[in-house]
Amino acid sequence: MESTISQLRDVVAETAFVSPEKKTRKGLPCILLQEAKNEDSQLLLINVPDDIVVLKGDSFMPLLLEKTEKDGRHYRGTSFFRYETGASKRADFILLDVAGRKVVFLELKSSKETEEYIQAQLVGAHAVLDYVRRVVAHHHGLRLEEFIGKGFSLRFAGICKIGYALRKRTTKFQISGRGDSAQNFLRISGTSELHYHMLCGRSAS
Repeated sequence: MESTISQLRDVVAETAFVSPEKKTRKGLPCILLQEAKNEDSQLLLINVPDDIVVLKGDSFMPLLLEKTEKDGRHYRGTSFFRYETGASKRADFILLDVAGRKVVFLELKSSKETEEYIQAQLVGAHAVLDYVRRVVAHHHGLRLEEFIGKGFSLRFAGICKIGYALRKRTTKFQISGRGDSAQNFLRISGTSELHYHMLCGRSAS
């Protein structure tokens, strides 16, 4: 377990990792996840593994750098991928539970979003992990399946109507989807607190 995390940290920049605020709820360990672009959008995950690692999925944005000054020292970045196709989208978080052999791709939204929007975010985050796995495997001379490969289950989840939207109106807790693919992601709305095991188990279809 330690070797997998150390191999990851040996390749991925420290700024790509999330250091979530740790809390307790009824004696259970919790972490508070915060959407970077919306301070009001927060999710408290309850009873999480102590050694869980969280990556900023949406911070992975390959750029085409273009010179903006004659001295060549100043650049502006444009996305490598097309916005209009959804290829540039990335979900907020990638949770790596190495001991439990699980990966959770997680998108947080304070408002309601379409299925297609969240699916694109989750597909993008999955692609980020694929890329990271290949870089780590190449860097450490591993076969691809030796790093977060066989035995790991992948979970896809979108949490909507949290934070401000939850406080300002009566929002009924709802859950749908199986979470076993981006196309059939686990969709949860109407809560800003969630037990970690709900992201990892099978939900209603």
